[in-house]
Amino acid sequence: MRNSSFSSPASMRGFTLLEVLVAVVILAIGILGLVGLQTSSLKQNQNAMARTVAVEYANAIMDKMRSNPGEAARGYYNVKADGSRLSPPDSQAGRDVKLWHDNLMKALPEARVQVCNVKGETAGETQCGTEGDYAMVCIRWDQAGGGADPLFEANTQQFYLAGRI
Repeated sequence: MRNSSFSSPASMRGFTLLEVLVAVVILAIGILGLVGLQTSSLKQNQNAMARTVAVEYANAIMDKMRSNPGEAARGYYNVKADGSRLSPPDSQAGRDVKLWHDNLMKALPEARVQVCNVKGETAGETQCGTEGDYAMVCIRWDQAGGGADPLFEANTQQFYLAGRI
């Protein structure tokens, strides 16, 4: 008589194919959730970086204006929404604005910028002018990065900075 080392099927223990399949599906759903969370986190991080760039550049041009109040008061630091500048290219303001604008366009490639003088403490687009004791900097960009015009896109972000010159 032979002694069989195999057990009968009723006494076998282990996982069925259905149990393994359910575990794999649950694991896959968890991984997909983590991938979605990572994607969302990256997008929010990019948006925060763009806002930080806008804040830094707005502060930079405001500091340049404060260091050259004579030309700033004459509106030489002004940049229209279409990107045109009022400053003579050979002036200090002209060199400051060109360098600032070129570097900003590298950091936020499709941004729209407006820098203007305003009178009084309240800054608004309707009050922009070439003279005034306050300045306003407005930087707009498309946060979706789709190449749309940030003036008319629903995903537009903007940063305003107003301060005394």
